[in-house]
Amino acid sequence: MSGIAFIPLNDEQVILKANQLADKGIAILTWNSKLEGIRDFRYIGQDHIKGGRIAAGLMEKLLPNGGNICIITSSRDLSCHQDRLDGFTERINHCSNPIHILDIKENQDQRDKAFRITLEYCNSYPDFQGIYLTSSGCDGAVNALALANRLNNTKLICHDLVPETVRLLKDGSLDFVLSQSAESQGYQLVKELFDYLMKRQTPTSPFFEIPVDIITKELL
Repeated sequence: MSGIAFIPLNDEQVILKANQLADKGIAILTWNSKLEGIRDFRYIGQDHIKGGRIAAGLMEKLLPNGGNICIITSSRDLSCHQDRLDGFTERINHCSNPIHILDIKENQDQRDKAFRITLEYCNSYPDFQGIYLTSSGCDGAVNALALANRLNNTKLICHDLVPETVRLLKDGSLDFVLSQSAESQGYQLVKELFDYLMKRQTPTSPFFEIPVDIITKELL
């Protein structure tokens, strides 16, 4: 092969293997998660710290009097989720109204784990008013909130506009979804590899930034 595009896990063995491929002349393109130390010719994806900050700003508007919230993240081994988490917590700490993060748990992008975690939050923190999900599994969280009779008074923000989040936006379960234009991102990574390998075009920047789109029910 002449080139490869992949989402890197935050692991030294991943960096080592990717750079071994680069040393063999294989073009490395990373996308969705930026990992420092990989000798890729370009990264395609969002500024995930910015995405986390945007989510925190939206949560601040949803809770104008402040309140307690919980977080469900995918995995700290993926830099995109850790960056979202870092951006969110940093921005929450500067809210004009006091918003407190009660707990953070990982669900590994699994809806059943998001379901169990949300039930744990309902049992452990009866006064929380919002959940921020950096990852997939929001339908699991919604089902748990509905089971606990907490859905109508809990604010929910998540990432990625996919069929499940579209459905939950339409029925009013989700307040905001932050989209990363998955289809255009997938198109762009193939185009970048083609331009680099076939047209011999070197990118003008090492970072192709995908914008953060704030999606509401009315925008669908």
